Amino acid sequence: MDEKFKEILDGLPALPVRSRLEPYRELIEEMRRRGRGYQEITEILGARCGVRIAVSTVFRFLRKRRVKRADVAPPQNPERRSADKNETAVSSKTHSPGRAPTYDEVQRRIDVLKRKPGPPPPPPDIFRYDPNEPLHLSPKSEKS
Repeated sequence: MDEKFKEILDGLPALPVRSRLEPYRELIEEMRRRGRGYQEITEILGARCGVRIAVSTVFRFLRKRRVKRADVAPPQNPERRSADKNETAVSSKTHSPGRAPTYDEVQRRIDVLKRKPGPPPPPPDIFRYDPNEPLHLSPKSEKS
Protein backbone atom coordinates (compact mmCIF):
# COMPACT_ATOMS: atom_id res chain seq x y z
CA MET A 1 0.00 0.00 0.00
CA ASP A 2 1.17 3.50 -0.72
CA GLU A 3 2.84 5.22 2.28
CA LYS A 4 0.55 8.24 1.94
CA PHE A 5 -2.58 6.07 2.15
CA LYS A 6 -1.19 4.19 5.11
CA GLU A 7 -0.57 7.47 6.98
CA ILE A 8 -4.14 8.56 6.31
CA LEU A 9 -5.56 5.27 7.59
CA ASP A 10 -3.34 5.27 10.67
CA GLY A 11 -4.42 8.84 11.49
CA LEU A 12 -8.15 8.05 11.52
CA PRO A 13 -9.74 7.63 14.97
CA ALA A 14 -11.34 4.32 15.91
CA LEU A 15 -15.07 4.15 15.28
CA PRO A 16 -17.34 3.99 18.32
CA VAL A 17 -19.31 0.81 18.96
CA ARG A 18 -22.58 1.00 17.05
CA SER A 19 -24.56 -1.76 18.75
CA ARG A 20 -26.72 -1.11 21.79
CA LEU A 21 -25.99 -4.68 22.83
CA GLU A 22 -22.21 -4.32 23.04
CA PRO A 23 -22.25 -3.45 26.79
CA TYR A 24 -24.21 -6.66 27.40
CA ARG A 25 -22.17 -8.93 25.12
CA GLU A 26 -20.64 -11.06 27.88
CA LEU A 27 -24.03 -11.49 29.54
CA ILE A 28 -25.69 -12.50 26.26
CA GLU A 29 -22.91 -14.94 25.35
CA GLU A 30 -23.03 -16.54 28.80
CA MET A 31 -26.82 -16.91 28.60
CA ARG A 32 -26.42 -18.66 25.22
CA ARG A 33 -23.73 -20.95 26.66
CA ARG A 34 -26.17 -21.86 29.41
CA GLY A 35 -28.79 -22.81 26.86
CA ARG A 36 -31.07 -19.76 26.95
CA GLY A 37 -33.02 -19.07 23.77
CA TYR A 38 -33.00 -15.79 21.89
CA GLN A 39 -36.57 -14.98 22.96
CA GLU A 40 -35.72 -15.53 26.61
CA ILE A 41 -32.58 -13.38 26.29
CA THR A 42 -34.60 -10.49 24.86
CA GLU A 43 -37.09 -10.80 27.71
CA ILE A 44 -34.33 -10.78 30.35
CA LEU A 45 -32.60 -7.79 28.75
CA GLY A 46 -35.91 -5.92 28.66
CA ALA A 47 -36.89 -6.73 32.25
CA ARG A 48 -33.53 -6.48 33.99
CA CYS A 49 -31.51 -4.07 31.81
CA GLY A 50 -34.22 -1.91 30.24
CA VAL A 51 -33.10 -2.75 26.70
CA ARG A 52 -36.01 -3.40 24.35
CA ILE A 53 -34.91 -5.23 21.21
CA ALA A 54 -36.19 -7.82 18.77
CA VAL A 55 -35.18 -11.47 18.88
CA SER A 56 -33.58 -11.13 15.45
CA THR A 57 -31.34 -8.35 16.78
CA VAL A 58 -29.79 -10.67 19.37
CA PHE A 59 -29.33 -13.38 16.75
CA ARG A 60 -27.61 -11.04 14.28
CA PHE A 61 -25.48 -9.51 17.05
CA LEU A 62 -24.13 -12.91 18.10
CA ARG A 63 -23.72 -14.13 14.54
CA LYS A 64 -21.64 -11.09 13.65
CA ARG A 65 -19.41 -11.59 16.70
CA ARG A 66 -18.95 -15.28 15.94
CA VAL A 67 -17.75 -14.55 12.40
CA LYS A 68 -15.26 -12.00 13.67
CA ARG A 69 -13.85 -14.43 16.22
CA ALA A 70 -13.48 -17.14 13.61
CA ASP A 71 -11.43 -14.78 11.42
CA VAL A 72 -8.91 -14.11 14.20
CA ALA A 73 -8.88 -17.58 15.79
CA PRO A 74 -5.44 -18.58 17.06
CA PRO A 75 -3.68 -21.22 14.95
CA GLN A 76 -3.98 -24.77 16.21
CA ASN A 77 -1.03 -26.84 17.30
CA PRO A 78 0.14 -28.63 14.10
CA GLU A 79 0.88 -31.84 16.02
CA ARG A 80 -2.66 -31.97 17.36
CA ARG A 81 -4.11 -31.26 13.92
CA SER A 82 -2.28 -34.24 12.37
CA ALA A 83 -3.41 -36.47 15.25
CA ASP A 84 -7.03 -35.40 14.62
CA LYS A 85 -6.71 -36.31 10.94
CA ASN A 86 -5.31 -39.75 11.76
CA GLU A 87 -8.13 -40.45 14.24
CA THR A 88 -10.70 -39.38 11.69
CA ALA A 89 -9.21 -41.53 8.95
CA VAL A 90 -9.16 -44.59 11.19
CA SER A 91 -12.59 -44.10 12.78
CA SER A 92 -14.64 -43.10 9.74
CA LYS A 93 -16.07 -45.81 7.57
CA THR A 94 -17.33 -43.48 4.88
CA HIS A 95 -15.64 -40.86 2.79
CA SER A 96 -14.73 -37.73 4.72
CA PRO A 97 -14.35 -34.42 2.90
CA GLY A 98 -10.67 -34.14 3.84
CA ARG A 99 -9.41 -37.17 1.92
CA ALA A 100 -10.00 -39.10 -1.28
CA PRO A 101 -11.91 -42.41 -0.98
CA THR A 102 -9.90 -45.58 -1.36
CA TYR A 103 -10.48 -48.05 -4.18
CA ASP A 104 -12.18 -50.49 -1.77
CA GLU A 105 -14.57 -47.80 -0.50
CA VAL A 106 -15.57 -46.91 -4.05
CA GLN A 107 -16.12 -50.57 -4.94
CA ARG A 108 -18.20 -51.08 -1.78
CA ARG A 109 -20.41 -48.11 -2.70
CA ILE A 110 -20.85 -49.41 -6.24
CA ASP A 111 -21.88 -52.84 -4.92
CA VAL A 112 -24.44 -51.29 -2.57
CA LEU A 113 -25.93 -49.25 -5.40
CA LYS A 114 -26.10 -52.29 -7.69
CA ARG A 115 -28.00 -54.26 -5.03
CA LYS A 116 -30.65 -51.57 -4.62
CA PRO A 117 -33.90 -52.35 -6.40
CA GLY A 118 -34.66 -50.28 -9.45
CA PRO A 119 -37.55 -47.87 -9.68
CA PRO A 120 -41.00 -49.46 -9.74
CA PRO A 121 -42.50 -50.02 -13.16
CA PRO A 122 -44.71 -47.18 -14.35
CA PRO A 123 -48.44 -47.67 -13.92
CA PRO A 124 -50.30 -48.86 -17.00
CA ASP A 125 -51.54 -46.16 -19.32
CA ILE A 126 -55.13 -45.12 -18.79
CA PHE A 127 -55.27 -43.37 -22.13
CA ARG A 128 -53.77 -44.30 -25.45
CA TYR A 129 -52.99 -41.74 -28.07
CA ASP A 130 -53.10 -42.46 -31.72
CA PRO A 131 -53.03 -39.37 -33.95
CA ASN A 132 -55.35 -41.08 -36.42
CA GLU A 133 -57.97 -42.06 -33.82
CA PRO A 134 -59.81 -40.16 -31.09
CA LEU A 135 -58.80 -40.63 -27.45
CA HIS A 136 -60.38 -43.59 -25.67
CA LEU A 137 -60.09 -45.48 -22.38
CA SER A 138 -58.04 -48.64 -22.30
CA PRO A 139 -60.04 -51.84 -22.11
CA LYS A 140 -60.60 -53.11 -18.56
CA SER A 141 -58.48 -56.20 -19.16
CA GLU A 142 -55.39 -53.99 -19.82
CA LYS A 143 -55.94 -51.75 -16.78
CA SER A 144 -55.25 -54.41 -14.14
